[in-house]
Amino acid sequence: MVEEIKTKIITNIKDDMTMKLTMNMINNNYTVANMTSELLTNLSSEVISQMNNKMPSMLPKDSDTDDLKQQIMQRVMDNIRSNITMAKDAVVNMTADALIDNIATIVADSMAALVNGLVSVRPNVTENVCFQNNDTETICYDFGFPEVGNYDLRTTTLTIFFMREHNRLARALHEINPCWKDDRLFKVARQINIATAANIFMYELLPSLLGFRNMVNYGILSENVEHVSAYEADAVPLVYAEYDIATRYFHTFLDGRVKTYTESYHYKDEYSYSDTMFRSGLLEKGKILEEINRGTFHQNAAKIDDIQDPEISESYFGKRLQKAHDLPAIGIQRGRDMGIRGYNDYRHLCGLKPAKKFRDFLDVMEIEKVEALKRLYDTVDDVDLLAGVMSENHIQGIYVGPTLFCIMMKQYEVYRYSDRFWFERGDQMHSFSLDQLHEIRKTNMARLVCDNAEGIKYIQSAAFMNVKPGNMPVPCTHINGLDLTKWEDESCHKYSKYSNEHVKYSNDPHMGYKQMTVGYKKEPKHGSTYVELKQIHDEGYKYVPERYEQSSEEYGHAPEEYDRGSEVYEQIPDGYKRGPVYKHKQSYFGNGRDTVSEFSSFFDNLLSHKPFEEASSTESKSFFVM
Repeated sequence: MVEEIKTKIITNIKDDMTMKLTMNMINNNYTVANMTSELLTNLSSEVISQMNNKMPSMLPKDSDTDDLKQQIMQRVMDNIRSNITMAKDAVVNMTADALIDNIATIVADSMAALVNGLVSVRPNVTENVCFQNNDTETICYDFGFPEVGNYDLRTTTLTIFFMREHNRLARALHEINPCWKDDRLFKVARQINIATAANIFMYELLPSLLGFRNMVNYGILSENVEHVSAYEADAVPLVYAEYDIATRYFHTFLDGRVKTYTESYHYKDEYSYSDTMFRSGLLEKGKILEEINRGTFHQNAAKIDDIQDPEISESYFGKRLQKAHDLPAIGIQRGRDMGIRGYNDYRHLCGLKPAKKFRDFLDVMEIEKVEALKRLYDTVDDVDLLAGVMSENHIQGIYVGPTLFCIMMKQYEVYRYSDRFWFERGDQMHSFSLDQLHEIRKTNMARLVCDNAEGIKYIQSAAFMNVKPGNMPVPCTHINGLDLTKWEDESCHKYSKYSNEHVKYSNDPHMGYKQMTVGYKKEPKHGSTYVELKQIHDEGYKYVPERYEQSSEEYGHAPEEYDRGSEVYEQIPDGYKRGPVYKHKQSYFGNGRDTVSEFSSFFDNLLSHKPFEEASSTESKSFFVM
């Protein structure tokens, strides 16, 4: 297969210079991924087009600025145009759980390889499956679509977290329900994992950016833990082109440094952002993975304004793979390529007064921003959407301006009401029970990280927010998580006959007799015997005996055996009493905002007008066309 790809590359090369470069790479055993990387770096757009006649045409982007001209020695940069396609690896989900669902879909295609519902996190890979920014690092993670998960370290670590979470869920479900087959373990773990991602994205990340009360008022979030029947059969699942362009504003949240921290959370080192792109192999060196994990949740985001760090705006894909870049300009050009209207139209659509002169923007912008737009554009109608939303003042208490807030709410309304498998629905066969939904709503980023990230023993409860008084790091044992016993399948278990052991009471001179041990156990139909039993408190209860009739088969559920009261334990002549069988109860996962953190911005990148309140197969379409 590899040789066929290399042969195809050679066949499509038409000029001597490119042929010489390609043959040199083949003779030196370059991988296909690194060959492609070198060709994209060194060849002109005309030669690349010869290699793939289906490549979309390019738009010139003026780079007539001193810094860019010095770096690339040319005035115009190429910008590949968007095109209509239906590729196998097209993203068909609308938010951050897209990658998780894609992973699960790839694994589901080879269900026979599953054991106990687990996915392979270390597959046998004989060929590099992603671009490399450093030839000495040859590690790529196989996430189904490796080019999605390997380009930036924090996207890679986030994907690893959810891969591990799937396996953790599958193992726990297998322990609770030993009679479940592999495919059921896989599907239930996948369902819980996707719901976890959706809950974290919608109920934790977005409220920290947009305000929980605002999202409740728009009908996107539910204030109570209950089933919500909000699905509309005629709602089309789509991603608005305006949302795709306007949310590039969140690139301003990214710090150009990737910091690492020791186990005691002392600053250790840092990498330039561009030096971590396409370097997934870096995570396999020493303790880099755990040190970056700590930095991800301890490092503050960049100052939230309209300025992008040069490491992000000019070197986004790494200096080795790209001599120069201009991320904001490409975002603006992408909007023009898609036919996005000007900022003035969208502010009008979102309830603001349409501007006739630049000074009319002062209702949502500072004078300096208005003057800058006036220098760059001839008229108010020429202002691009991205330039406009990046210039708006934030709504009080949240991190976006009114036009971007409006566009995001419009998109999440579509996402919320067009998803037939939304995790809060209660009217389908696959729906979570109310008890299970209550557990899903307990999921949070801090618990996900504690369960799946190396080197994290302490973390702030609100993981997307900075460490500060009121949000200080706590031990992972203090972070609540979901209780998987709510997924217990009674058909997997039987109850054993009573053994000859008894409940023993010891004589306490102050309290009388109190329970010390419980001698009964629950046995599953398959697998190992459970020995942990329901805890009985030592104080404030008295023993109430219960009569049980012997059966030739088995004993049923035992009712509550202790009544709450202030009495001490009744004296028992022989010091022993017969005890019931108790169901095994165990929680598998845990006991039970002024500036966003650096990780919030990375989670975002995976990503009708009402009064604002202060915060306490998918298609692209313009929302002008409904």
